[in-house]
Amino acid sequence: MKYALMIIALAIAALFISTACPTVYLGDSGETASTAYTLGIGHPPGYPLQTLLGKISTLMPLADIAFRVNLLSIFSGVAVFLMFFLCCSFTLTEFFRVDKRQAGITSILTGLVLVFSVLFWGQALHAKGGIYLITFLCVLIAYYFTASFTKSGKNPHLYMAAYMIGFLPCLHNITLLFVIFAAGILFFTSVRLKKIKQLTYAVLFFLFSFTTSFLYLFIRAKAKPVICWDEIYTTAEVVNHILRTVYSNNPQAFFSYAAFFSKIIGYFLQYLKCYNIFILFFLYGLYTAYKTQRKTFYIFISYIVLNNFLLVTLTSYSFSPIFTHINETFNLVTDIFTLFIAAAGLNSLLSAAKSKFGINLLFVSSIIFLVPIMMLFSNFEKNNASKKFLSYDIAYNIMSLLHPGDILFTDLDCPTFDLLYARYVRKQALDIQVYDRDGSFFDRSLYKVIRYKFTRKDADELEADICMKNPGKVFYTDMLEYTGKDLITRPYGMDFIMLSRSAKLVNAEKLMQISSFRDFFNNKENDIYYREELSKHLIQYARFAIEKNDFVSFKKYCDAAEDLSPDNPTILKIIAYLYYYDAKNIQASLDYLLKDVNIDPYDLIAIGILIDMYTSFNPQQAVYWLKVYIKRQDNPQKKQAAYEDLKSIVQALQAQQKH
Repeated sequence: MKYALMIIALAIAALFISTACPTVYLGDSGETASTAYTLGIGHPPGYPLQTLLGKISTLMPLADIAFRVNLLSIFSGVAVFLMFFLCCSFTLTEFFRVDKRQAGITSILTGLVLVFSVLFWGQALHAKGGIYLITFLCVLIAYYFTASFTKSGKNPHLYMAAYMIGFLPCLHNITLLFVIFAAGILFFTSVRLKKIKQLTYAVLFFLFSFTTSFLYLFIRAKAKPVICWDEIYTTAEVVNHILRTVYSNNPQAFFSYAAFFSKIIGYFLQYLKCYNIFILFFLYGLYTAYKTQRKTFYIFISYIVLNNFLLVTLTSYSFSPIFTHINETFNLVTDIFTLFIAAAGLNSLLSAAKSKFGINLLFVSSIIFLVPIMMLFSNFEKNNASKKFLSYDIAYNIMSLLHPGDILFTDLDCPTFDLLYARYVRKQALDIQVYDRDGSFFDRSLYKVIRYKFTRKDADELEADICMKNPGKVFYTDMLEYTGKDLITRPYGMDFIMLSRSAKLVNAEKLMQISSFRDFFNNKENDIYYREELSKHLIQYARFAIEKNDFVSFKKYCDAAEDLSPDNPTILKIIAYLYYYDAKNIQASLDYLLKDVNIDPYDLIAIGILIDMYTSFNPQQAVYWLKVYIKRQDNPQKKQAAYEDLKSIVQALQAQQKH
């Protein structure tokens, strides 16, 4: 069994390496790799342990720096498989009294189902995934020693469990419920075994790992690294960073039962997509645990139900598929424990098949091994990131058009994190002044207190002043307009140049010829985040087409962008904007906004645009959408303002009817 396990682990490592992204991956991976390379501080809560391990991986003398950090994710994924095997085998033999050999076979089989699932496999291919995989690895280690202590009562198991639990809050807040459960089990077991003194030592082990985990952030904050999110330098700022205080001030979609049940259904469908037939084994495993191991059943079912409830309740209530995509990885911490139960259910079914029908267990197990094999082949293309260069190319497309002394304002995680990697790891465009309009990275001299004192209007005034002092040298990564200053961005290759409204650009579309678009042709399978960025590339071609009054090409590129991202509200809003302001096609703009709201009924931005548009030519429809807006808006001030608008339009309609 030991040799078979090692061979399988090596095969998994080879598979992950062959499908891993060869460079920086889209999204947070640019920030994760850059932070590790520079020993910086990333977004809250800072992820210090992953940063330190990532730094060690960058020292390997091979390939691209980002690929070296990707290797950390790969080996973490393999380690999770091995640790899952150990934990699952222990659970089956100690709690469900399964034969050791059969428990080993079932644990390997269930572990392969986990690592070949589309969700887990995808996280093992890039730097950001390492944050989750290292978290799951530490959860499994903590679970193993906690469970071992309940059976053996050995002091080293108690100390090791407490020590590993101390790391978990630093790794990710999705582990907090597990920390409570594991700490509670250790406490009650220690009391039962009359190990109060040893429990005190265990608390010290917990505090040691907990405090030392975050110590890195305080040390590096004092050193003022080149990558330091929000320039947190004081002790108070670091504490707020750990507590994620800044996120508590961000507006979030409010609770609704529709969104709540939609997320529950979404999780069920995601589980079915990831583990298919094993959902039946999980259900039978619950039945088996309830019948034979009532205490184990209550502990597992309580954790699984409560953790899923918290994930559904505390994450975003937006209906947007992009938020679903962002949050879906959180569920893996629950999935791992459901698969322990699924393994128990599978074993129970196999035992029943042998006792009632005399079927050979090894024969049936070999047939069930077809499940992970089929998953391997069906998910291979979806998780093959070996030809994905989009993050690398986005930074190239932006930077290649700039000259020394130019000024660039970036916005949103993408492309900001892509530019972080280009600047601080690949050392590109160091003579370009870069500002992050979110105020998180690069030169923050304009935005030092934006999160606490400035309004967006204040920041716009400062930015516009820079544009007026540097005409023709200020670029943006997205469309923008300073109406009071008569300044507006125009497409300039994949960039946007800030000019006066009356200025003319000649042949700027030719700059698109040097932009890279290879991921569109290299990869048939892309997630919603990738498709969004590729669609923006097509939309840029549409912008150039409409500037030349080429309506045929404009529609062709807009249709292509929609075909690529039909489920993405952001893309639909951008297309609606182009149809309304540039193509002057109000009906087409309305159609796209209605598609947006159909996907995300709580997209209040899209609903607000619909209200503005309908007010001018169809006030009855404006009344309808104002009522929808009021019903779905939880901000009292905005709700009251919408109510006043509704009264005004209704009064105008009534006056019109009287005349």
